[in-house]
Amino acid sequence: MNINLTLIIEGLAFFAVVLLVMKYGWPPFMAAIEERQKRIAEGLAAAESARAELRDADARVAEEIKAARQQAAEIIDRAQHQANLLLDKAREDAVAEMQRYKAAAETEIAAATARARGAQRARRRAGAGRRQQDPAARGGCRHPSATARSTGGRDLTMAQALTLARPYARAAFAAAHADQQLASWSACLAFAAQVALDTQIIALHGDPRVTPGQLQALHLPPDAASGGAFARFLVVLAETGRLNLLPFIRDEFDALLRDAEATLEVSVTSAQALDEAAQARLNEALARRYGRRIQLNLRQDPALIAGVMLEVEGEVIDGSMRGRLQRLAGALAHGN
Repeated sequence: MNINLTLIIEGLAFFAVVLLVMKYGWPPFMAAIEERQKRIAEGLAAAESARAELRDADARVAEEIKAARQQAAEIIDRAQHQANLLLDKAREDAVAEMQRYKAAAETEIAAATARARGAQRARRRAGAGRRQQDPAARGGCRHPSATARSTGGRDLTMAQALTLARPYARAAFAAAHADQQLASWSACLAFAAQVALDTQIIALHGDPRVTPGQLQALHLPPDAASGGAFARFLVVLAETGRLNLLPFIRDEFDALLRDAEATLEVSVTSAQALDEAAQARLNEALARRYGRRIQLNLRQDPALIAGVMLEVEGEVIDGSMRGRLQRLAGALAHGN
């Protein structure tokens, strides 16, 4: 076989194959490549668009977080300002209430003092006449078994002694409550009442040789301040001749103390006024929780928005909408 002819035939065949491939195979191949390039380009464009949208979303989130922080800070500032106003108002109310208690106690003591001094002057005039008629009565001694004597020189019944002792006990309780010294006053009254029951002390009442200041000093507890509120209370009793009422004053004071300890005062602040049914439900729930009688002190504060805020023995239970917003603002602030 001629090798040249073979080469020529093979070259023609190769050329024919190339022509066929270029006409029928190459265009689809190039079209597939272009389509692939187009899809890749579109994918890159979509990715870039997604990155741009992500950047925009991050910017919006950052703005929203910034706005939320600013709003939370404003809420906290307003809440702090409102809290300061409430504290100032509470202090003013407490001072005013204390002044009212003290004024009422002083008025009651002054009235009782005036009445007692009038009776004391009458007793002195009557006593002077009796001593002139009966020299044996000049000693002014009383029977040791007597539990209470009036300034008129006659025995007091239990009812009379309690009636006379009650305003002094109330005044003492008001003063002790205003100074938050109820336990201290109770202990001082217990000591003074025990002294007042001593037969030797009873014998000194009405003795002109014993001054009211000396009697007051005998009834003052050793650890009590000589210029304190209880000492001044004893001065009033000594000057009006009522030191012998101290056992009854002590009993009345302790009764007031027991009643106060059995009652729990709860401050209730609400955004809107609570109706009687809501007050009854709240009273019942608190009574079950604390096992004591409940006294609700109601007030309104529109700044709470909704809900109520309770204060029980220094514990604050905040169920208001304002409190929830403050907690949410704190969570946002700490979460970032």
